[in-house]
Amino acid sequence: MALDPILTFSMLLGLSFLFVIIPVVLSFFMRPRISDKQEKIPYECGELPVGSARNLGFGYYAYAVIYLIFEVSLALIFLLAVSINQLSNIFTIGIMGSVFGILSIGMAYFFSQVKRIEV
Repeated sequence: MALDPILTFSMLLGLSFLFVIIPVVLSFFMRPRISDKQEKIPYECGELPVGSARNLGFGYYAYAVIYLIFEVSLALIFLLAVSINQLSNIFTIGIMGSVFGILSIGMAYFFSQVKRIEV
């Protein structure tokens, strides 16, 4: 006997919510309570922090943005390569050109902003 698809989907949705909500609630009640100011310091190993913990520098973010741009372009190229047999050549070239155009504009804008910000 097969279940109704709506009932099956509802059961799966309910179980997925339970698998997410139960650990969140349990971790809230079972977590250690921080009561000492010394325990709130972001470093371990007994060393006192010098300066801020958020001093990564802009170069790190520049590399991360460039990586994301190329990663998105590779994902879109892969999708086009998989479906190239189902599309016409002019349509495929148009889509690839527009994707690369948008990514090039975004990269040019990013590099124009990098020159204004002190690294």
